[in-house]
Amino acid sequence: SLIKYLCPRSEARGNGGKMHILIIDDDEMFIKKFKNDFDHRFDALCDDTNYFVYTDGLDKRIFDYKYDLAFLDIDLKTVDGIALAEKLREKGKCQSIIFISSHSYLVHSSLIVHPYFFIRKSEYESDLSILFDLLQRSLKEKYFVPIKSNGMTKVVNLNSIVYVHVDNGFLKIHTLDEILETDVLLKKFVEETNKHGIVRVHQSYAINVTYVLSYTSKEITLAGNNIIPLGRAYKQSFIDLYAEYLIQ
Repeated sequence: SLIKYLCPRSEARGNGGKMHILIIDDDEMFIKKFKNDFDHRFDALCDDTNYFVYTDGLDKRIFDYKYDLAFLDIDLKTVDGIALAEKLREKGKCQSIIFISSHSYLVHSSLIVHPYFFIRKSEYESDLSILFDLLQRSLKEKYFVPIKSNGMTKVVNLNSIVYVHVDNGFLKIHTLDEILETDVLLKKFVEETNKHGIVRVHQSYAINVTYVLSYTSKEITLAGNNIIPLGRAYKQSFIDLYAEYLIQ
């Protein structure tokens, strides 16, 4: 099997092994409380965490890093929280968005960007407990795949793979941070990773459904403005797997 093992906590995570967490909320008192509460509970799940905290959603430094989790006030004074979440996804900066709001009626509006979770300030304690249960399960189920490239074997988090494609007989694996080249067959790679969200969409391409922004009958747009051809023979299997991802 191509997928060899699970990786606990942050030993093989990106960002130098650290968990990068973004928090954007214009209520400074809430940020202080939330960061303390989150840090206290999250310490048992992750041994090295970096926080990036902003009160202004227009701060350009927000897009300087990639994040494992992003907590966004959906109703910021300076910017639409949903639009900010869309921009983070499009730029490949974060795929796990958690909205925070005192307005519970905005839950349905947020679904357009497929958030990981929604914390209602009115139900803060109970929602936070549910979130940590989800995160605990998620962090225990991180799958990694060893990739032999340029004479070396590199362990890659499957969640970081955006797409793969065949080029001159080699498989090029495009992650959030780099491009790796290996001699693994595309067919074998997809067979081994399909149940983890990798689906073949063309004779020469396979994608990670996590990074899909939109699609037409002929092409798929992924985070980072990557345009991937959608072959007719692979269209239905892609639609089926993407639909499964959306309802998870």
